[in-house]
Amino acid sequence: MQGEAGFYRQGLAAETAGQFEAALKYYQAALKANPEYRPALLNLGALYSKARRSEKALACFERAREIAEDAAVLFNIGSELYRLDRLPESQKTLKQCLQLDRRLLKAHLLLAYIHGKRSEYDKAVIYFKNALVIDPASRMAALGLTVALTDSGQHELALKTAEDYLRSAPGDATFLKLRSGLLLELGKNDEAALSYQALARTSQRFTSFSDHLKEARETGDEMQQAMFENLSEKMEQRSQSLRARIAARKTQKQALSPEDKQATARELIDLSFLHLFNGDEEKALKLLFDARKFKPAP
Repeated sequence: MQGEAGFYRQGLAAETAGQFEAALKYYQAALKANPEYRPALLNLGALYSKARRSEKALACFERAREIAEDAAVLFNIGSELYRLDRLPESQKTLKQCLQLDRRLLKAHLLLAYIHGKRSEYDKAVIYFKNALVIDPASRMAALGLTVALTDSGQHELALKTAEDYLRSAPGDATFLKLRSGLLLELGKNDEAALSYQALARTSQRFTSFSDHLKEARETGDEMQQAMFENLSEKMEQRSQSLRARIAARKTQKQALSPEDKQATARELIDLSFLHLFNGDEEKALKLLFDARKFKPAP
């Protein structure tokens, strides 16, 4: 009669061959033979996680934790709690994970994102910085830190973070667009406009934000998918707000003050940036020219 180890090996073979239903049955058979067989629990939990069956995955990982606790199983539990939107429990578990392994990059990243999702930007910044200490080349950490610094109003530091990353990856379209937006936030309108125009002219493959989102959904992990979805929502809210304010100014009967002209020019450039990010280069460039009409005379 075959034991748990034999069923487990068959499960591994089926999983490697892409036969996930068969792999599930073999891992379940291994656990029927020995309910304490931890490797089968971990692999079964991972399969449930891939299938987005987080409740079942969490149950497997919790059972594995009862047998032996390590950083890997704590991270898996924290991830499933996050997917179930049980954020306080996820934070607690991930911090316990880092007590066992301070250099577990993905735990720092997920904690950073959870804090960002809860608008705790200062804490998010700390964990993204920790991640960059562990892996200075981490794109996810650099992207997250740039966004968290921007959300907390630290635009100069956000710009520096984006530019630091661009030194090692000068053609990264997402960071180039973020840099352009940060120049705008810092009031460097002319430099921002030139940056947008250069992006539209020179990018061999000018990818819209929706394309970035599609790619993230297809190839990225849970954290990356969530970050892009969150940015997409912010962009849409920002775009609607800007359109409303610009329309209100244009309908004013009295002459605009220099301050109002400057504000309108800035908002038109900002709206141009959003169209550029979404891949509408023609609309973006038209808005840039419109912005120049509102720029106050020196």
